[in-house]
Parts: sequence; C-alpha cells; structure tokens
Amino acid sequence: MPPPKSKSSLASNPKLQPGRKTAVNPRQKFRLAPGFGMMDWVRLKQASSDLAHLKGSPQRASITLEEVARHCTLHDCWIVLRGAVYNIGPYLAYHPGGKDIIMKFKGRDCTKEFDKYHRWVNIEGLVGVLKVGYLAK
Repeated sequence: MPPPKSKSSLASNPKLQPGRKTAVNPRQKFRLAPGFGMMDWVRLKQASSDLAHLKGSPQRASITLEEVARHCTLHDCWIVLRGAVYNIGPYLAYHPGGKDIIMKFKGRDCTKEFDKYHRWVNIEGLVGVLKVGYLAK
C-alpha cells in the first residue's frame, strides 16, 4: 500500500478540492463559509427557539402541496421529506452540498431525491427544529 499523500499534495490536486464536479468528488461537497459548519448548525439549533418561524403556533397537521409550493424563497423555503414539511431556509447556508442543490427542490416533495443520497441521515436530528407540520393526505 502506498504511503498517504501529504496535505500539500492534496491541496494542489484540483480533483480533491471542495466544490469541484469530478469523479473523485461525486457528492459535490462545497467549502462552507467560516461559521457555517455542522457544529455551528448544532449550536444554532440549541440556541434558537423558533428556527422554523412558527411564531408560537403549533406544528400543523395538514399542509397541502399547493401551500408548500408558495414557500419558495431563500428565507422561506419549504420542502417535504417523508411526509413532514420543513422550512429548510435557515439550514441552506450549512448544507455541505451548497444551498443551490436544495433550492432545486424548493416547494415540493423531495423525499425520493433525498433518499437517493441521504437515506442514512436522521432527518429529525438534523432539521427537526425546522418542521412546520405534516403533508395533507
């Protein structure tokens, strides 16, 4: 087995730099701005009381896809994952794949696409604080 590459050789290899669309980087991770890493997201979740912008209202039991579609901006970006509706806007800057990939699915059910890449992710643990309610049946 060859010895591991030094950090300097990794940094000089464009195929290994974050955000590049290459076979080496198939998940297209991006370098996040300082202060927007996963631990920063965890701290924000713990420190904030209303990231979903419910303004004291309880989660809703029945939200239509039509209503979800009306919430499609950076700061008011609703998506459906496994039957639950989330205002994912506050998480966009923390997403390792960049905000643009999530914005492609704004205002709709993106369960199929999410499960293709993130089936193993605990949605409630990651963005449960952003839950607005549940999709109408």
